[in-house]
Amino acid sequence: MRSPAAGDRAMPARERILNAAILRFAHHAFAETSLRDIAAEAGVDVAYVHRSFGSKTGLFREALNATLHRRGGTTSSAADPVSWLCDQIVTGRPERSEDVLPLTLGLRSLTNTETREIVHEFIEEHFIKPAAREFGDDTYRASMVVALLTGLAIFRLTLSMPPLLDTPEPRLRASIKAAIRGLLDEGAESDDENSAKPARTGGSGPTSMAGKG
Repeated sequence: MRSPAAGDRAMPARERILNAAILRFAHHAFAETSLRDIAAEAGVDVAYVHRSFGSKTGLFREALNATLHRRGGTTSSAADPVSWLCDQIVTGRPERSEDVLPLTLGLRSLTNTETREIVHEFIEEHFIKPAAREFGDDTYRASMVVALLTGLAIFRLTLSMPPLLDTPEPRLRASIKAAIRGLLDEGAESDDENSAKPARTGGSGPTSMAGKG
């Protein structure tokens, strides 16, 4: 992994720290990442990292948010929400901070007690809620889509499962899009079925029929 500090001394120190942190958190779990290592890669003193971000969890939160903004915002700002969601897990092992995806960074530290709530809030605020707005204010369908992406991301990027890791990107992208659209279409069909059912009246049930004898 290339040190962000190498050749980037003209970059502001805070930006170098953030770049180093993004790459560290993308490749290592939160507990395995030290501020000292991040400071060394950024070419600053560890005390400066504390002054700039307050704590390791504060730096993690800012790194997570930075990956989202560098990748073009949320589904609400995307011309094609399904393609945007698909893009969030179709990636290899990033070597540059700008190539790190939010889910890659967040899921790496999902089980840590210090970062679990941060990741939870991040996914809910920046993935589920915007997706729900795009999909007809349907939080259930949005949650199902994000759960699908999260599971795929864990299998592919965290567990490095060969069938998913070795699949060519075009095929993987097509499969993910088909799965997302299938979930959305299934929900739409269910809505149509429910709206087509006739409303029940008090006189149509078995109890009211029995009372007519």
